[in-house]
Amino acid sequence: PLARDWPRDGALVAWALFELGEEDAASKSIDAYLTLIRTVEKPRQPYGSMPESVYTNGELASPHFVIDDRGPARVLWVADRILRGRGEAERRDWVQRHWKSIEAAAEFLSTWADARRGAPLYSDDPVGLADAGTQDRLFAAYGGMSAAIRMAGDAGATARTRRVGPPRAGQVGAGRLPAPGDGRHF
Repeated sequence: PLARDWPRDGALVAWALFELGEEDAASKSIDAYLTLIRTVEKPRQPYGSMPESVYTNGELASPHFVIDDRGPARVLWVADRILRGRGEAERRDWVQRHWKSIEAAAEFLSTWADARRGAPLYSDDPVGLADAGTQDRLFAAYGGMSAAIRMAGDAGATARTRRVGPPRAGQVGAGRLPAPGDGRHF
């Protein structure tokens, strides 16, 4: 492992490991990334976001206020891909064990959006070394939300029974994770 880890990229490495048959290593990576998702909101650290990068000891490697929306989205997407090959009971147990992080990341992805356009807000773009709004952000958010909806279904959650995150005034999003199959993703 690197001395510094970027969850948005590490999630894709975990997916590659999974595809190569290294399911145990991939699962351990995703489990570790899920623990980085913020389940308590603090100033400049939105609920459901995660650090842009961390050192291998778990300490922040980037300033706490750098927002990377692709990290939570990719972690959810890869987690869902890994879970698809497991039995129903095993999927349900895994999702219930990680539900607090999954729910928080889904809330972040559904609210980190421009109220007018519905597209993800600008956030850290490591390529341009500045905040930017790029098309891949939209695809990542969609993939992450779709994965969260499927995992909610695995756990038996519906929009009518599961509240997502603490209510926050002025935020985009209904504050509830949509029921699986209802067609709403943001």
